[in-house]
Amino acid sequence: MAQEDWSGGGQAEEEGASTGERMQAVLEPIKKNLALILVILVIAGGAFVYLFVLPKPGTIVLSVAELDAGKSFSDADVEIRDSSGNVIAALTLEEGSASAGGIPSGTDLTIALNTLKAGYASVTRHVTLESGQTKTVEITVPKSLQLQLGDIPEQTIGKGCSKTIAVSVTNNGDSDQTVELVADGDLKKAFGYEGPKTVSAMATESFSFTVNAPTGSDSLSGAIRAKYTAASAAFSATLMEPPDMRVDPSEIRSVCREGVCDAVQVSVSNYGKSDLTELTYEVSSDISGDLDVTGFEGKAVKPNKKTTFFVRGKTTGAGKVGKLKVISGCGEEEIPVSITSG
Repeated sequence: MAQEDWSGGGQAEEEGASTGERMQAVLEPIKKNLALILVILVIAGGAFVYLFVLPKPGTIVLSVAELDAGKSFSDADVEIRDSSGNVIAALTLEEGSASAGGIPSGTDLTIALNTLKAGYASVTRHVTLESGQTKTVEITVPKSLQLQLGDIPEQTIGKGCSKTIAVSVTNNGDSDQTVELVADGDLKKAFGYEGPKTVSAMATESFSFTVNAPTGSDSLSGAIRAKYTAASAAFSATLMEPPDMRVDPSEIRSVCREGVCDAVQVSVSNYGKSDLTELTYEVSSDISGDLDVTGFEGKAVKPNKKTTFFVRGKTTGAGKVGKLKVISGCGEEEIPVSITSG
């Protein structure tokens, strides 16, 4: 009977035992230091959360100045409040500046500036800090004059053209105020204004300002404001292709017969896509005293419409020549004029 060889199985058992012993040798130090390893992992995890997950406090730097005057303003108490209204920092302004660190980030904050100087209004600003951010907040303090600006209707202006617009200013105070208009937003670059005007106490005055529409945009927005104050009116305009003004006839000849000179009708037509506005005229000094212009209304001319007026020479100007200039917010056209005897 043949005998089985078990020597290979014994060798396998010995190798398995050897492998187990080696694993045991590796794990033994880990078991002994498991508590230390866990502590290290917890600390590393906490550091990761602190550095990369939890929002870190930030810093707010304040810069405070009088509105439109540019002078630093320090006569105020300043508080920084959290979203629940709790005061988290109280600041003292020095030459219009102050700063506060340790401010919570990632939440709505309110900066409340309470003025201590008579004639100036308190200001509230809302800000949010990003994690660890240092943020500079500029605050302008307006005068607390009791002024109110009327609404400005939506405007339509030709690109590259100018338009004069009216706005009312009401003084609800008990003393007269000198009011000057300024512009904010994109309107600031396109704004033109002649100068200040006095508005009596409890009275309303009409102010005019000019808008010079840019050519590279389809809209213009901003606000008109009484200088040094927060009293304002929103402004918005659609910018369209400009009007196309044409004046007919191209030459004016007024013939004088028996003490009377001919009246010549002049038409101003608009072949463009927006209103023809700011219409006016000028007569050259050569014939300014010898030419009558009647029926010129200066009203806006709609697209594909026209307006007319009359020009008549005087017998005292017979033999004289000059020019009549028709002017709009988008350009002008000059017409030769002669006064002759028939």
